[in-house]
Formats: sequence, C-alpha cells, structure tokens
Amino acid sequence: MKQKFAMNYLGLMNYFLRIEVDQKQGHVFICQQRRSKHIAIKSDALTEAAHKKIVATDFCSSEDQHCFTKGLLKYKFVDMRARLGVAQALCKIVSEISTIRIIRILTSSYSTESADGLTFIMAPNSNPSPADSFGSYLGIMDPAQDGRVADQLAVEFDTYKNTFDLDGNHVSIDTKSVLHPIYVRSLNETGIDLKSGKDIKVSIILDGRANSITMYVGYASELRRELFLDVPIDIPHTLPSFIYVGFTASTGYLTESHQILSWSLSSYPIPKK
Repeated sequence: MKQKFAMNYLGLMNYFLRIEVDQKQGHVFICQQRRSKHIAIKSDALTEAAHKKIVATDFCSSEDQHCFTKGLLKYKFVDMRARLGVAQALCKIVSEISTIRIIRILTSSYSTESADGLTFIMAPNSNPSPADSFGSYLGIMDPAQDGRVADQLAVEFDTYKNTFDLDGNHVSIDTKSVLHPIYVRSLNETGIDLKSGKDIKVSIILDGRANSITMYVGYASELRRELFLDVPIDIPHTLPSFIYVGFTASTGYLTESHQILSWSLSSYPIPKK
C-alpha cells in the first residue's frame, strides 16, 4: 500500500539514528558522545556512505582514543593533534614547511656602515626577543643564553661582520648558539648584497621527511633563484612538535631598516607510507 503525505521543514537535522549531527557551511560533523566507546555503523546511513567512500571508518582501540571517545589526558591530546597535523600557532614540524618572503634592507644615508640584520625564526613560544639580544644577537637570544637555548631554529641574514662572523653579507643557521651556528655561507659568492636596497626573494623549506632545511635566494626583479643551501638537520631533536614562526631583527650602534615586503607560509603533512 502506497500513500502520499506532506512533510513540514523542521530545520537542519540535529540527530540521526542516535548520532548527533552538526551541519555548517562546508562540513558536517557527526558525534556519538552518549555512547562513549563506539559509533554504531550497522544498518544505518554510515554504512552506505562508507561503501560509496564518502566517509571512512576505522577501528579505534581504547589505547588510541580520539574525538569520538571520552576525554584525553593532555599529553595524549597533544600527541593526537601532532599526528593529525593540527597546528598550534602556525604549523606542525613533522611535515614540510615552505615559506616565501621578499625582504629589503636599507642603510642610512648618513653613514658608510650599517648593522645588524634580520632573521626568520621558529620558536616554541611567542615571547618577545630578550632584552639584551640587540646587535649581533639579532633578537634571537641574549649573550647569557648563547649555547644553552633549546627548541628553536633561526635563519640569519647578517649584514655586519662581528669578530666571530664570516663577513658582513652572509646567511647562518642557528639553533643553540649565534656564536657557533650549525651552518654559515657568504652571499658574496652569489652576487647578492643584502644591503643593496633591492628587493630580495627568499624561499625556505624545512623538510621533516628528509630532515633538512633548504633555501633559494635571488633578487625579486630576476626570475632566476639559485639553490643557496641544503643543510641536514635533526628536526625532531631541534624543534618541538608545535612552533611559532616569525621574524626578528636588531641594530646596535649603527642604523639599518629591515622590511618584510611580503610573506607566505605553507605546511604539508607527511603522507603515511
């Protein structure tokens, strides 16, 4: 027996087959908190959706709790966010991080010298630069911390030759120490002058799979950018799971203007093998 009947629109669905449904533009979130251990998938719409590969279901043991189960201890929650690629601040380290920026460094017309430079930095927190990190320490750390800093990585664009520096136009990779970087190379070999006043385009790639940091550099007005460095680095033992990224710069007794004209950052989770 068939019979036609009218239905009234009652708004968005909140529950379906004992599953809570939260519908928003661009996504549908389903949850079953009332049964804290398992999602019922037999004889309901999830089975059909799984067959059509609209959704994917997987077994979750009590040891591998996730968002469909009871609350997690903090350390498990942090680990879950890391494995899912959820970012606190900007990015997750077990991934590939790519940043492109255009910088410009201007010197004073009243002096033949300038200092000291700027950095791109990855740090465990968003604290401001230490008070004594001016001059040669480029806002990264103060002299008392040198050699003892942990959980950060900075790429220096150094414009002044201190007694411990290679020259006044170089790039350094710093982790625990500014005085003893893990890598340094002069830009004089490339024909690029940090203090030229020209726009300089820099691409930095931190690869969590290859455990390396790579940088390409060139004047923004030119199409060509050359591979400037490709340095192996033990990322898991250098940076924490979650980081803040940004810039530092400093001057000492000399004047210099440090400008970030544009900047973009992308983070890609490493695919499972």
